[in-house]
Amino acid sequence: MLRTFTLLLFLLASWQAHSQTRTISGTLHDTDGSPLPGVNVIIKGTQTGTVTNADGYYSIQAPVGSTLVFAFIGMQTREVVVSPENFKTPPRIPAQKRIEKPQPSLYAMLFKDSTTLNTPGVTVLSDKTPSYTNRANVAPERIKAIRRVGQHYTVVANDPNPVGGISGQFTNTVSFETINKLPSLQNVYAQGRPQGGSAQWQGPDNNEIFSWGPLLRTLEYDGSVYPYDRQGRLVTAGTGSGASAAAYDASVFRTAISTSTELQLTVPSFKKGNISVSLENRNRQGILPNAHYTRQNASLSLRNVQLCDRTKLQGLFSYNHSSGRLMNRGANLATIVGSIYRTPPTFDNANGLQRNAALHSTEAYRLADGSVRSHAPELVDNPYDLLSNFPDREKQNRLLANLNLQRTEKPFGYLASASIEKQQNDIVHGFPIGYAGFADGRITHRVDDQTLLSAMVSPTYKHPSHDLKVNASYVVNAEFRKLNRTDGTRFREGDYSLEAAGMRTQMQQTPSRTSHELSVNLQERYEDFILLKLANRSYFSNTAPADSYTNFFPTASLSVDLANKLYIDQVDLLRPYVSLSRTLHEAPLIYNNWSYLSTRQTLQAYNTFNESTELFFPSGLAPETTRKLETGVRLDAFRYFSFEFSYFNFQTDNFVSPIYRNGHFALGNAASISNTGASVALAFNSSNWNQTYWGVDLKWSTYNNVVDALATTDPFIALAGFESVASVLAPGKPVGALYGTTFQRNENGDMIIGADGFPLVDNTLKMIGNPQPDWVLGFTSFLNIHQFKISTTLDFKHGGQAWNGTARMLDYLGKSATTAELRNTSAYVFEGVNEQGQVNTQSVNFADPSQPVASNRWVRYGWAGVGEEYIQNASWFRMSELSLSYATPRVNQRQFIKEARFSLVGRNLFLVTPYEGVDPSSTLFGYATGSGLDLFNTPSTRSFSAIVTLLF
Repeated sequence: MLRTFTLLLFLLASWQAHSQTRTISGTLHDTDGSPLPGVNVIIKGTQTGTVTNADGYYSIQAPVGSTLVFAFIGMQTREVVVSPENFKTPPRIPAQKRIEKPQPSLYAMLFKDSTTLNTPGVTVLSDKTPSYTNRANVAPERIKAIRRVGQHYTVVANDPNPVGGISGQFTNTVSFETINKLPSLQNVYAQGRPQGGSAQWQGPDNNEIFSWGPLLRTLEYDGSVYPYDRQGRLVTAGTGSGASAAAYDASVFRTAISTSTELQLTVPSFKKGNISVSLENRNRQGILPNAHYTRQNASLSLRNVQLCDRTKLQGLFSYNHSSGRLMNRGANLATIVGSIYRTPPTFDNANGLQRNAALHSTEAYRLADGSVRSHAPELVDNPYDLLSNFPDREKQNRLLANLNLQRTEKPFGYLASASIEKQQNDIVHGFPIGYAGFADGRITHRVDDQTLLSAMVSPTYKHPSHDLKVNASYVVNAEFRKLNRTDGTRFREGDYSLEAAGMRTQMQQTPSRTSHELSVNLQERYEDFILLKLANRSYFSNTAPADSYTNFFPTASLSVDLANKLYIDQVDLLRPYVSLSRTLHEAPLIYNNWSYLSTRQTLQAYNTFNESTELFFPSGLAPETTRKLETGVRLDAFRYFSFEFSYFNFQTDNFVSPIYRNGHFALGNAASISNTGASVALAFNSSNWNQTYWGVDLKWSTYNNVVDALATTDPFIALAGFESVASVLAPGKPVGALYGTTFQRNENGDMIIGADGFPLVDNTLKMIGNPQPDWVLGFTSFLNIHQFKISTTLDFKHGGQAWNGTARMLDYLGKSATTAELRNTSAYVFEGVNEQGQVNTQSVNFADPSQPVASNRWVRYGWAGVGEEYIQNASWFRMSELSLSYATPRVNQRQFIKEARFSLVGRNLFLVTPYEGVDPSSTLFGYATGSGLDLFNTPSTRSFSAIVTLLF
């Protein structure tokens, strides 16, 4: 009896909970604020419903857990789940649910629960309203917009009635940067080489570049007057002053400090609009002394000025100025880094001074007679000398003004805009006189002025009763460039200026381009679940030959919202899609990627690379055209989970690249390229539970970018690198494939060993590596607990290869830790066959001190070595970012400071990789086309930032 009574109580309680109802009421408005009468509000799966009155008002009793369906002819149907939570004082929306750039075309569809609020709510019902979630239970009066965050749409809170009508944000950031990883160097063997049957110290006065000398512990100073070291020359221990040889630290890298200050103010303006002012100042030091960068930004924007019914005016004016010294571009930074790594452990670059003193005193890098003080004068420079005297500097000024006028369709609308952008890049780079790369010195002063003008008019028609939208647009763009360049060399001693150059060349070019684009777009939605978009673009330009391309660039896309049609339980969105398009891209008027120039140089001449030529748009150059196929499916389910799979297939014709012909480079249509790939994205964001939120995002992607054919008869076209190793375009190979020398092999793949016991080399360049990864995976997560938030970003890259030229150069010079560990290897037998095809049995010594240095394991193959030997796995796992933040609770609107946020952010905190260089993501000379090539690349850094933000 007791069990039966308990069961009855349990069933009664369960029935009562499931039968709980709430009164849902509100007023429906369209996007212009007009009431929507006649909207059907129905409890899904039942005949129970109501209709909004003339004022758009409705009221309905609905069980908790049921779904309200809002339906109106000509508008997209929306569904809202009735939840048991009340709208009380809302918690603060976490940072990941905010987005800085608004999307004014998205509107909220909301309702209020009249059992907890006395005033009816407002619902904006539009065909543009996305499916969204209100996980933070933000009260309707605080809803500002619906924004896309990751894979979801979510509500964004508004700050009503700021004090004095003014709102703003002040942010101050202080950051510290340190070196993440350096190559492994040896510090136990002295400068020198074998001589007279044994390893001998050879000092700077012998211009010795090698560190194949004796062990430091076998040497001491002799106390003599020696301009290259205050303690004298090095001699055999027991024959000098008794002061043991020291292993000097050649590193000049520093901990860099950066600061940033930003201020944003927004004030009301006329016609319900607002004016926003933004100011920014940034100062960033480099990890190399005397390297720095500054930037100042100022902008003034006019937003949402309601000129008349459905007509808005917006405008923007911004100015940017930046300047820097020793920026990461070109070969000068590689020259500095190389001079650091190459320094033998027995040479003191600072000459006994502290680092800061060495930077400001010629005593570190000049002898008493004014000549260069380095470990190998005229062959290698002192890094303090380079850091103090390199002329490299850059300045950029950028001005942007934009104005647009928009009238929302009903049924006709339009968007008209006009903009102007002016930019000037002022660059000086070169080598002072008497330096290793350029004994006569060189200097280049390059000023590039660019003006861009653009205007657009785009009328729109929307059918009043059918979900049909037609849009046309006409765009005219004008680009004007003015390049002034002066190059000088052969300077007089003591006068290093362009005016003093014994040889000087000047160049001035003023290329221009005017283009016109006409496009028509059609969008049709069928029964609220099929969306079809069709478009075509026509392009006309004075630099694009009309007979070089077919002026037909269509786009067609189709998406189907199956969840909206089939009413699949617990599925908010199930949308497969597919799109086909053809696009066009013209090459720039002035080509600003100089990575191709070093491909005609030897590896040892890396420090003579300079941006010596200019490539201009040639007549007859066809534009690149790309055919694109994209397809996939998007799924949102269980309110918190989303999934997306996408696949793409791109085919590019007339790919533009520098091509070497008849002794010089010129831009040309080099290749046809295909690129296929896929991605999978998963996301989960939890609901609000006791002001706690958490979420994770995963995105996996892969691609295969392949050269289908070359437009030339060459076996490959070099993009970056050197004569002996380069990233190239080659038929049937990945874009940017690494080509280099290899060991000779027979038909079975066995290495062929020469009579001296060392492998033979095949100097014909062939593919030795692929820089493209097999796949990449990004992982982000966050956890919000009340006002605290912690988030992290992890990156995984599997596969891909890189050429470690830094290791090759250090092996050759005897500076790498590898050569210290293995140089005494003896009686080693290389696996392979001899030239007669028999198994090799000839043993060798890696670095026999009784033999000349040119015969050892690492020097015998020359500066470049054998390319394939230095191809390494470039996979990585890195923590890209880790942040911890705290935001104070929102205070009364009458307070000036509404909220304060405090953040600690670490970036690139650790890197795990089998790659032995500084970072497999670095690129040769700082150019993107140098991906997979590493020769004295600037080391990567980790940074730590403290950020304070005040909202008022």
